[in-house]
Amino acid sequence: MCQNNKDISHLIAQRILEVPLSEEDNRRLDEWLRASEENRNLYEQIRSKQLARLILRLQHEDYGEKMADRFSRQVFGRQRRIRLLRWGSVAAMFVLLFSLSFYFWGEHEQQQIFPGKGGAVLTLADGRQFDIADVDRQVVDELVTSVSLDIKSDTVPYNTLTVEAGQEYVFRLPDSTQVWINSESELRFPVTFTKGEERKVYLKGEAFFDVTKDRRHPFVVSLDEGAIRVYGTRFNVSSYAGEPLSAVLVEGNVGFQPSEGEEVRLHPSERLEYDAASGEVAVHPVDVSQYVAWVNHQFVFHGETLEEIMTTLSRWYDFTPVFTSDAVRHVRLSGRLYRYDDIRILLDSYEKTSGLKFKLQGKRIIISE
Repeated sequence: MCQNNKDISHLIAQRILEVPLSEEDNRRLDEWLRASEENRNLYEQIRSKQLARLILRLQHEDYGEKMADRFSRQVFGRQRRIRLLRWGSVAAMFVLLFSLSFYFWGEHEQQQIFPGKGGAVLTLADGRQFDIADVDRQVVDELVTSVSLDIKSDTVPYNTLTVEAGQEYVFRLPDSTQVWINSESELRFPVTFTKGEERKVYLKGEAFFDVTKDRRHPFVVSLDEGAIRVYGTRFNVSSYAGEPLSAVLVEGNVGFQPSEGEEVRLHPSERLEYDAASGEVAVHPVDVSQYVAWVNHQFVFHGETLEEIMTTLSRWYDFTPVFTSDAVRHVRLSGRLYRYDDIRILLDSYEKTSGLKFKLQGKRIIISE
């Protein structure tokens, strides 16, 4: 690794770990970031890596000093304690610098799959668009309420939240209902719920709703396959194109009304599956934690096909799964993964338990026997 890259890696490590930089060092690092989009992408990849986040947390908790203090007491006694404390306070820097070297040696070009992050695009009813990934919640509320509302009109304008692959977003609707919106999803919601008898929103993709109770104005989630009516409850609904509709009730009482057919009621800890092509509806008891784990930043799989697992993971990690045979697609596996962890943690465990091979190649994961 050349000297210039060593210098840059050191500056990146300092900035990530919030170590104060001189004006000259700040200028040099900013110039490097402005030099190319590749440099900026590399910095964001490094900053988002779980190792950097872990080191930063340990640094804030004085982990290096605490461990050095303990180590010095148990092994060396008091005489070397001060010297070890000095070492411990900068240990995280050396570890991060070591990890950065792999990026500058070119490994980052081979591994391009990273966890997602919070963010969405807000399209207001008047056509204005905003990237709200790093926007304060109060600012978002002000943008939403900035759309003029004609009180003489019976038509209420709708805003749209679009959450792309590798994103998730939590939003509070005008009636204070909380919505967790998953990757590759879209939620349309009105500027206000004051007009009409229903509080209606439109969903494509997946979302978890914690609905504010209002029996006089039922909450309705309109889907391509039908609608879910709610009076105050917590539930998850998944309505991705090409997949059966799935609704899981955590608490309360909801009813699913297909586009054609009778309403089907759900009770807590039940899951509804609806196949629009056949019109078949199935309801069965489930452990709801598996289906709402993503709200708590977890992936939980219980005996699902590898194709289903990889489809779910691909929305968050933004990659394309490639199966070398149909047999591989239908292998059933279980597992658990923190959403902000390196995906290789789960893939490595699958390799050990199933004998399958997972090869990361750019934005693709190739799965073979």
